Amino acid sequence: MADYLHVVLAYKPFDAFESGRKTFEIRKCRGNFSENKVYEGRLVKLRRGYTPITISGKIGRVVTGNLEEIFEQVNHKLIAPISLSPEHSKAIISTYLKIENGEKYIAFEVIH
Repeated sequence: MADYLHVVLAYKPFDAFESGRKTFEIRKCRGNFSENKVYEGRLVKLRRGYTPITISGKIGRVVTGNLEEIFEQVNHKLIAPISLSPEHSKAIISTYLKIENGEKYIAFEVIH
């Protein structure tokens, strides 16, 4: 049986992945989203909320660090396609992640 990383997404981010506008997801670097569980080549399954609708793929590039370090390496539009700037992306991300200074995050590319 395949070892998938399961990622539940709200409808809009899921739809952005499905259309190809969003290619990176970002999470706090802990638990199922730690560096030893999120790695290049691992299979990933994105789920549209708690519905049966999924996208299967694999993890491409992985970047860790604080938000500033991540946005230096990954274009903000690949994480939050509607954002106007890295700062706007942080504001969008803060609606679903509690942003804390010095917190470590992990951003990972989903190839499907």
